[in-house]
Amino acid sequence: MPTYTPSNNIKKIGTGDESGTWGDSTNNNFDIIDRAANGFYTLDIQTLDTTGSGTEGSSSRPYVLPLSASALLSIGHYKAIRLISSGSLSADTYLKLEGDNNARVYMMQNDTTSAESISVVVFQGTFSASRSAEVAQGQFAILFADGSGASTSHVRHVTEDLSPITKPVTIRNASAATTAPQLTVESTNTGSVSGPFVELERNPSEAGATNDFLGGVLFTGYNDAGTPEKIIYGSVLGKIKSPTDGSENGELNFYMESGGTTLSFLELGHASAQAEAVVNTAGADVDFRVEGDTLPNLFGTEASTDKVLAGTGAARISGPSSHLVQVEGDSSHPAGISVTQSQTTTAGPLLTLAKSKNGTIGSSTIVADGDTLGTISFGGDDGEDLANVGAEIKTVVDGTPDLNDIPAAMEFRTTAATESTPTTRLKIYNDGAIGVGTATPSSTGGNDFQILTSRGPDASPQWLRSPTAMEFIHEIRAEGGNNPSEMEFGLPNAQFLPAPRGAIRMFNTSAFQTYVFEIKNLVPMNSGVNIRAQVSTNGVFYDNGANYYSENVATDFFQINYTGTTHNTSGKGFTQGLTFSNASRNDNITAVMPSTGLNANGSSGLLESASTRAMAYFLDAPILGIQFYFSSGAIKTGSIAMYGLRKSFDYTGD
Repeated sequence: MPTYTPSNNIKKIGTGDESGTWGDSTNNNFDIIDRAANGFYTLDIQTLDTTGSGTEGSSSRPYVLPLSASALLSIGHYKAIRLISSGSLSADTYLKLEGDNNARVYMMQNDTTSAESISVVVFQGTFSASRSAEVAQGQFAILFADGSGASTSHVRHVTEDLSPITKPVTIRNASAATTAPQLTVESTNTGSVSGPFVELERNPSEAGATNDFLGGVLFTGYNDAGTPEKIIYGSVLGKIKSPTDGSENGELNFYMESGGTTLSFLELGHASAQAEAVVNTAGADVDFRVEGDTLPNLFGTEASTDKVLAGTGAARISGPSSHLVQVEGDSSHPAGISVTQSQTTTAGPLLTLAKSKNGTIGSSTIVADGDTLGTISFGGDDGEDLANVGAEIKTVVDGTPDLNDIPAAMEFRTTAATESTPTTRLKIYNDGAIGVGTATPSSTGGNDFQILTSRGPDASPQWLRSPTAMEFIHEIRAEGGNNPSEMEFGLPNAQFLPAPRGAIRMFNTSAFQTYVFEIKNLVPMNSGVNIRAQVSTNGVFYDNGANYYSENVATDFFQINYTGTTHNTSGKGFTQGLTFSNASRNDNITAVMPSTGLNANGSSGLLESASTRAMAYFLDAPILGIQFYFSSGAIKTGSIAMYGLRKSFDYTGD
């Protein structure tokens, strides 16, 4: 009795069977073997019989690929089958392999027609999505049906379900073509997001850990040693930076062999949870260079000197030192830096030079008096190098810094002929004092009442005293409820004065010989009073007539408007200009005060002339203070201003 092979149902003739007719069975068997080995068939899937109920071609009523159980030739014997459709398919189509216990291998090409991409779902036995294989439209697939029975049989893609290769695989190509590929991964899918992919997967059975290597690509060759050694000349390695669920980080490293040492040239990854791309992560002598269209060194670094370069590939000293950033140019590529601010407000671009006293980058320590905050240096080539400074603009701390308070001075410095270092030619101090031709202008009052002049066209400018300059010294006001009984100049105990510059400053015989007092609309509290004045050489105003003289006056004061009276009608007061000398000699001091002024007429409210007098003091010491007051009552409103006429800049006497 005949039996049949388990895969293709080839008839095995029993001993003594089919005497004289076995040839028909044998020839049929050869036809089956031929189809199973290399047979190819184009099959219209819609011409196949269906089984079950429902929509034709559905999972409940699939098309059946026949395989005779009695060794008769069937379409299912063909090894390679091209699937087509006479009509357009509207949904995935199901194809059942006949013979639940027949293990077979098929090559299938899905060339069916449809309005949209559909698949042919191939299964064996009872349909199960998990035990079937899809062949997408346009796809070629190798399928294996295991024939394990109606309820357990499984159809698999051979290319997807092969067991993992556990040993290294070598692909050799002896082609002489240097660019001929040894391995090509090709995708024929026309989808916009489809393409060939190569996946390097670390053991999926274990959780990843920080710094686990995921895989890599190695580029190897041999050196020229007596016995050539295999060298990894370059590699790309991927690793896990953080496996934390929801915040995973990866890293990709590019390594190259340099001088017999493997160096990290580029790292793409994370540092402190911040994504970054780092060149020369190992901190070795690895340069970075960006090439322009016509400039080979558009931008880059020189690792050996820790320099950032633009326009050049080699760092050099320019000015007083070799700087962190160096920009060089030529006639085709002019060196320069442009800073532009595009904004609808009044804001403009900002260039900041700043200093911290702390030696650690990112930390803060307050600067100190004399510290340089920044310098703009102008250098030149002396035929040997660029380490030469022709001029500088320098800013230094000028005073004691505090929170949100950095007092500073600015210096403009040039280098003289035959000299190698710049000298300060102009300095602006924090209080606005300006030194031209010197770094140390007058510390008090700056260059008040000096003139900037030159001794000739070849001489440097310098500050000189003006021979006629009048300097404002101080002003005292009676206003806003401040009604002093007197207005005192020069003495430190004056009660109703804004803080003066000081007594010595007011009566400074080394700077001033002549003083002018401007009395402006001085209104008394009482009517019918006179304006008087007293002087002092020792801090006490004179109280007898022994040491002074005032015409027609024999008291301790001199009366400025001797014959006239001052009224306060309609708030109009007394206006007067007084001038006197105060020589620096201690004998026969003379103070002359020509008196001519205007005061308000009490009856008419008009201003009338007061008497004019020349009053003189003969004292034994320079005057240190003077006070003005009314003969009765306090001062209601008005002011008195004090001026000094500076001595000539070439004055040599007292």
